[in-house]
Amino acid sequence: MYGALSASKIAVSILGPDEQDKPDSKYVRIATMHRAKGLEFDEVILLLPRNLSSLKISTENMQQLEYVALTTAKKLATIVRY
Repeated sequence: MYGALSASKIAVSILGPDEQDKPDSKYVRIATMHRAKGLEFDEVILLLPRNLSSLKISTENMQQLEYVALTTAKKLATIVRY
């Protein structure tokens, strides 16, 4: 994702575990669902694989993570399954 956005000349920032978020940033910020907890964004795009069975996580836990990730959006939330 980072590479594709950068190649398209879109400014990108990855929110690592020890990185402070900058809410006024003009960058597209990429974060895991865990890292996004407690943060707010105007728009959120949640990328989810179609085949969740390859992930080592229960369906219930995944639904909880999806909910938390989507509720970080203040204006618009989009789910993309790939």
